[in-house]
Amino acid sequence: MSERTRYQIFDEPAPTGLNAFVVNPNFPLLCVMLGGAWAALPWFCVNALALGSPTARQEIALAAGAALGAAALTLLLLWAEERGIVPAAAMPYLLLINVAWKLGAGYLLHTLQSRTFHLYEYYGGQVRNGWPVLMAAIFLRGVVARAFHHPLWTALVG
Repeated sequence: MSERTRYQIFDEPAPTGLNAFVVNPNFPLLCVMLGGAWAALPWFCVNALALGSPTARQEIALAAGAALGAAALTLLLLWAEERGIVPAAAMPYLLLINVAWKLGAGYLLHTLQSRTFHLYEYYGGQVRNGWPVLMAAIFLRGVVARAFHHPLWTALVG
């Protein structure tokens, strides 16, 4: 049977040189919640490539869309505050939209990656422990957030 006519499951992971970096997608999802999007979104992208996910392009596009969407939402809110459309006292609450946006994107990324991950794991793929990276992201979140004193940076990092 030639390689072209080989049967392949849609979610079947393709072998890559990054298989040593595969983690359960629960870890990047926890990272979105606890460590911030600055670490979680790139982690989802690396995990998609490491898994050899057939939906890796979608996952990377979704991660980029999450970051760009968070920036756009923040800029829109800052613009509305500057114009007096939104009172300054409401901004901390309105910026929670940004948090919900990133959490939703993290959940969608987790859902997309879980299908491929479970097949990868079932067929004997080696899975790394994600706790060290998650703990590092949690402890570095404040340092990264305070690196620049701009609301846009804070919204993207958090």
